[in-house]
Amino acid sequence: MSPLLWLWPLSSGATDAASRIVIKKTDIHGFVLNGMSLLLSFPVYFVWLYFVGFPEIGPQFWSAVFWHVPMFVLILILLVESHRAGSMLKTMPLASLTPAFLIVTGPLMGGGNPTFLGAIGILVVVCGLYVLNIEKEQKGWLTPFKLIVTERASLFMFGVTFIAALSSNLDKIAIVNSSPVFYLMIDHGAVALTLLALIPISLFLSPSGRMTYRNSQNRIVNIGANDFKNQIFSLSSLKIFLGYGAFNMLTGIFHSVGLNALPHVPYFMAGKRSGAIIFAVLFGLIMWRLEIFKEVNPSQRRFGTEGNNLKWKLSGTLLAVVGMVIIILFGNVEGGV
Repeated sequence: MSPLLWLWPLSSGATDAASRIVIKKTDIHGFVLNGMSLLLSFPVYFVWLYFVGFPEIGPQFWSAVFWHVPMFVLILILLVESHRAGSMLKTMPLASLTPAFLIVTGPLMGGGNPTFLGAIGILVVVCGLYVLNIEKEQKGWLTPFKLIVTERASLFMFGVTFIAALSSNLDKIAIVNSSPVFYLMIDHGAVALTLLALIPISLFLSPSGRMTYRNSQNRIVNIGANDFKNQIFSLSSLKIFLGYGAFNMLTGIFHSVGLNALPHVPYFMAGKRSGAIIFAVLFGLIMWRLEIFKEVNPSQRRFGTEGNNLKWKLSGTLLAVVGMVIIILFGNVEGGV
C-alpha cells in the first residue's frame, strides 16, 4: 500500500481540526454556522456530480442516509457546544474514545468481538484521558475521571464520540451504495436544511420567542428572530460561512475519497482521528500563543485556557492517540467516522 494514500485520512483530520478553530473564533449560533456552511457547499457537489456522472443507487443508500442525518445533526450541535465551552487540548483527545466505543459496540452491530490487544488499547486510552484531566491541587485520585463526565466541554465531546461510534458504519454503507459526491450532496444538504429548520421551530417553542446559547467566549447570549436574520445575511457572516464551509467540504471529500482509496476502514480511521487530534492540539497552541503575542485582553481571549496544565494535557493526548491506534489496528473493529 502506497504511503501517499495516508494523505487522505491525515488531510481529512487536518481540515476537520481547522474547522474547529473557526468554531472557537466566531460567535455565530451553531445552527446558523453549520447549516449555512453546509448549504453553500451544495453547488460544488452539484458541479462535481455533473462531471463524474450520476451513480447507480444501491438498496441500502436511503436507509443509511435516513439514520445518519439526525445523528450528524446532533454531532454538529454537540461539537459547537463542546469547543466553545473548553480548550482544544482537553476536548479533542476525547475523539480517541470513538474506537474504544466501537470495540464495545462492534459485536452488537455485527462488527466482530474485541481482541486482547483491543482491550489493551482501551486501557491506554483511559490512562491518557486520566492524565489529560489531572489538575493542580486536585482532591482525590478519582477527580480526573469525574471531570470527564461533569465538565460541560468534556461531557459534550463524550456524547459526540459515543454517537460517532453508533453511526460509524453508515458513511461506508452509503458510499458503497452510491458514490462519494452523491452521498455528500444528499447527506450534507439534508443536514443543512434540518439545522436551519430548527431555528424557527426552536423560536416557536420558546415561550419568550428567543433562544440562548454560548458564544465563542463561553458567555450566554440571548437572541431572537431578527438576530438570526442578521447572522445569516450579513457580509461578515458570509465570509465565515465560506471559510468554515470550505474546511467542512474538504473534510468530507478527503473522508469519502479516502474510504475508497484505503483497503481497510480501520486504517483510515487511525489516520483521520490521529490527524484531527494532533492538528487540533497544534492549532489550539498556536492560537493561544498568538493571543498572547498580540496582547489580547485576557477577558476577550478565546484560547486562553489552552496553556493550562500543558504538561499533563500533552502527555494525555499522546497516550490517547497511541491507545486509539492500537484499537484500530488490532481491535478487530470495522467502521469509520
